[in-house]
Amino acid sequence: MDNDLIKQLTIMKQLNNSCLSLKLFERSNISLLEEILNKDSQELERLKNLKRQGKLNFGPIVKESELEELFTSLKDEVDNFLGVLDINAPKIEYCSRFNFFRPELFNKNTCISYAIAGSFLFFPLNWLLRNNTHTSLNSFFIMSTLAFIPTCHMLNTLRYNVDHYISETNSMHLFKNSKANLLPTMGHEYAHHIQRKILFAGVHDFEKNYSIFSEGISRGVQRHVSKIFKEKEDNEAFLYEILNYNVEEMKRLYPIMCYAFGIEPQQSLLKAKNFIEKHYFENNEPNRYLANDYHAIGNSLFYVLEIKFGSSIYKDAIKGDVSFLEK
Repeated sequence: MDNDLIKQLTIMKQLNNSCLSLKLFERSNISLLEEILNKDSQELERLKNLKRQGKLNFGPIVKESELEELFTSLKDEVDNFLGVLDINAPKIEYCSRFNFFRPELFNKNTCISYAIAGSFLFFPLNWLLRNNTHTSLNSFFIMSTLAFIPTCHMLNTLRYNVDHYISETNSMHLFKNSKANLLPTMGHEYAHHIQRKILFAGVHDFEKNYSIFSEGISRGVQRHVSKIFKEKEDNEAFLYEILNYNVEEMKRLYPIMCYAFGIEPQQSLLKAKNFIEKHYFENNEPNRYLANDYHAIGNSLFYVLEIKFGSSIYKDAIKGDVSFLEK
């Protein structure tokens, strides 16, 4: 077998979700998560107080006609941070949260699922109509059957109500936002674009097997962009959203990791407030299913690795050098 192919397969094996989950779920990482949560929670609370006092300037909502110019202002920063050259810019556009006909909602798997569901529903619906018994119960079943697939589609639409990158069309779909929130989000989605063009080009099971790595890299880029533009524009509002994500996602993982190693979590860290509150416990035990949250695991893992080895890990990772995972 070709040596380059063997090397590529070895790298891909190291980057799959199961391997990276195990890398995060090490006892020694708990103290680092506590350090991050403590620091970012305090900083977030400070910024929230400034926001309540009207002292954070997020700027006006960015117009769609301004998106390309805004992206130009961050592209070089991200390219330099990840050490990449000659990356073509993706298409950038706003999308509506309630547009039920967005292209990403009609991928092959979704259409097949709708077709299968429709074929199963056809026979009971056909029987009810042919029997011509107009009872209220029959009418209820008929209307429920007719509403099933549209309801599924609406739920699928809500699932995609986040900013996202679509590799099939090389496009970033964003929701209207202020400059201070939108620029770091652009950096996050552009990082997905770079990964698909370099490290994961031609990988078909990307989302299924490598989401932790992908989201960890993208959150790292988002954090970097937030800090860079906070300094460039002397505006702390650029930090507000990434701090919220850090606190929210690490609060999800921290009690789960403590539970796994029989450690009592620090309750003061779990009380930190952020803009997306979740329920973390059921019957006084952590929701262990949250361990499948690729954003939370990816962000937590790469934040911990960044503290251990520095921000150069992101540049190394994009090149396929993941030796830092073995240290």
